[in-house]
Amino acid sequence: MEIIVLGIVQKRISNMPELIKKLEDILSNLEYGNSDLDTAKNDLPDYSANESARSSLENSESYFLSATGDLEDLLEELRKGVK
Repeated sequence: MEIIVLGIVQKRISNMPELIKKLEDILSNLEYGNSDLDTAKNDLPDYSANESARSSLENSESYFLSATGDLEDLLEELRKGVK
């Protein structure tokens, strides 16, 4: 992921505001997806048969949160470079 993003940054360095906007859109989609995932996890009936599904949802939530944090950090650094 980092290599792809760095390649995009190098190619579009002159168009940084557009890149930042696209990354902000991606961040927004991640946040909406994580919210829906959290709702699904919380709406899952509390039966032992659902423990595997609940565990998978919790793992997915962890990946969403990690990707969101990484993207927020990247955006912060890019915004500093534009100012």
